[in-house]
Amino acid sequence: MISSKNRKKFLLSLAGFDPTGEAGILRDVKVFYDLGFPGGGLPTSLTVQNSNVVFNTYPIDIQYIRRAAGRLEKDVYGIKTGMLYSVDMVDSVIHIIMSKKPKFLVVDPIIKSSSGYPFIGRRGLKALKNYLFPLATVITPNFEEARELTGEKNINNILVTLREMGPKYIIVTGGESGDRDILYIGKDIIELKPGVKRKYSMHGSGCTHSAALLSFLCSGMDILDAAIHAKKYVEDKITVEGKREVKRKKTDTQKLFDF
Repeated sequence: MISSKNRKKFLLSLAGFDPTGEAGILRDVKVFYDLGFPGGGLPTSLTVQNSNVVFNTYPIDIQYIRRAAGRLEKDVYGIKTGMLYSVDMVDSVIHIIMSKKPKFLVVDPIIKSSSGYPFIGRRGLKALKNYLFPLATVITPNFEEARELTGEKNINNILVTLREMGPKYIIVTGGESGDRDILYIGKDIIELKPGVKRKYSMHGSGCTHSAALLSFLCSGMDILDAAIHAKKYVEDKITVEGKREVKRKKTDTQKLFDF
């Protein structure tokens, strides 16, 4: 539900279209509304997938996303980016950002799916690092993405190298230490430990985190509070959706035995 204080703060997602509704722009818009913000999205790519495997992607025409953004008669308060498949798409998204002038920009650098399907090539990744990262309020790679972006393995070296790419803040999620997030503010490294031990997994957890982070920043929180709240929001969603999935499977099994 949109809160009265946020009704003029329109949030925009520029990301892939996942037909399951569990990730990409569909997930982002759900999170925006859940946290009290009006929101919308422009698809950068269409995926052929289920909740476990991506089979193919179909890029959206560059002219479409530029024209659609140009006709979007909204004052955009915050933007979140996800899957950007090419140099031209990165360039188009930067054009939209410069035109809309959002107060906050969260960049979730999607490199490949959890099943290993590549979402961006080397040239696109280079453009992402060289031209989009410097505009970002915060970037939110997971640990594996952070290693690929930097070529580093040690978390301290990863953070320093990412900071040199220009974003104001960095949050590295998950990784070798389990469910902790690492927030890098200037020279301060802050470890955000999980509030609960994770028992479930959730498709689209990265999208949920970055969309929630944007929402909390736009609500007026500083980066530390926004990061803490975004982490808890994702943990709660994973628990709720995980329990629902377990219950569904038990129900399906019981129906099978009843039959």
